Formats: sequence, C-alpha cells, structure tokens
Amino acid sequence: INGSIYGSLGQTGGGVFGKITDRSNIGITAEKQFEENWRWSIKADYQHNKSLDGGALVNTNTFWGAMGVRYALREWATVGLSATGFRQISSGTEGDSFNRYSGLLSVTLGKMYNIF
Repeated sequence: INGSIYGSLGQTGGGVFGKITDRSNIGITAEKQFEENWRWSIKADYQHNKSLDGGALVNTNTFWGAMGVRYALREWATVGLSATGFRQISSGTEGDSFNRYSGLLSVTLGKMYNIF
C-alpha cells in the first residue's frame, strides 16, 4: 500500500467571507494495486476554520472523501469507477451547512511517448 498522512496549521485572510480565520487541515491517502490490472484508492480530508475577527462569524468544519477502483483494459486504456462525498458544517453567522455527493464512471485512453 502506498499512502500518506498530511496536515497544516495557519491563518488565512480574505477568502470567500473576507474574514481572518485560524485554519487547520489533516488528510490521508492510500492506493494499492491488488491484481495485475486492478488498483483501488481512497482519500480523505478534514478542514476546520475558526474566525479571529470577534464573534462566531466563520466557524466551519469540512469533511471530504473519495474512493475509487480502476481496471487496466490495455496498456493504453483504463476504466474507473469513483465516488466522492463532501460535507460542510457551519456554526457561524456566515457560511452554510451542506452536503454534496457524486459518482463517476470514466474511460481513459492514452499512450506515453518519450521525447528524449
């Protein structure tokens, strides 16, 4: 399994709401080839924003995740199926709480050429 865990802390200014916020992020990715032509992947992220401008102007928690599987038909052709979910929870006076979900069936055609 190939994977990583990452995170960051910082302050942001401006953005969609025009407010200064403390922001923290954490995420994880993993991918594995489990048969000769099959590969799965999973990704997840969490982000927390807290307003620094006084009051509870922008306080959001955001969760994002995706998973998928791909099958290599040929060296130059793959078929994939993936799903994505997104949820934002707002406890501030600005920003909305909402959910978003999607699925994707994909076909990728390509050939690699060395130019050197």
